[in-house]
Amino acid sequence: MGSSLKLALAFLTVLPVPAPVSPGERHWRRAVVLFPVVGVFLGGVLALVDFIARLPGEEWRSASAALVLTACFLLTGGLHHDGLADVADAFLGARGREERLRIMKDPSVGALGVSSLCLYILLAWSLLKLLPTGPGWGGYRAASLVCVPSGGRTVMAWLCCRSPYARDEGKAMEVVVNAGRREMALLAVIYPAISVSLMGLVGSSFSAGMALPLVALAVAEIIAFYLRRQLGGVTGDLLGASGLLAEVLLLLVLVAWPAGRFP
Repeated sequence: MGSSLKLALAFLTVLPVPAPVSPGERHWRRAVVLFPVVGVFLGGVLALVDFIARLPGEEWRSASAALVLTACFLLTGGLHHDGLADVADAFLGARGREERLRIMKDPSVGALGVSSLCLYILLAWSLLKLLPTGPGWGGYRAASLVCVPSGGRTVMAWLCCRSPYARDEGKAMEVVVNAGRREMALLAVIYPAISVSLMGLVGSSFSAGMALPLVALAVAEIIAFYLRRQLGGVTGDLLGASGLLAEVLLLLVLVAWPAGRFP
């Protein structure tokens, strides 16, 4: 399990962890199940950054949101952001499977990719600012910052299990081809357990904890269905872009939940 966790960390972050040199099918199967756990680790760092940034006062929420996004970018090496830009160029500016795959493989980024990345940053920054804070909301905010990255990586893991790989080769091919129904079943237990326990015990909102997995898995299923029809599967870029999209949607749910007066 330790080597599989290191493999998951090496795949999803730029942390210098000693991952297995030649991981086999067993390592990849276990690693994909641990994607939500890697998200918990990342979220814990983001929650700590947010807490420290807001120590001078709640008027620092804007700066805190910017620092949280920066920390996430640095921990992941911007890999998911690069995927989002490539996917935007491919799906908004091209038609046809082969053309889209070619554009995603091109290292250059077009205007559509840059614009989409800017919109993502603006949306994420705005939603982070809107997360409840102040007396009585510290636990909710901290639990949210942990559950969102975990949910985004759960969506990525779900797509690995649910979809074939769209290319004949690629960096994400090993994890996609080795994940299957058993891993899906485990993911369907692991992320709800993380979400309900953190949002319920720390964030004092069991209902939000139950809603997040439903939203995350619904988003994953919709994306998987769309990509099977459009490309016949997923790529590494699509995994990263899907994770960021899921995080924005989960943040939106967590911002709206207190306004709805749900317990």
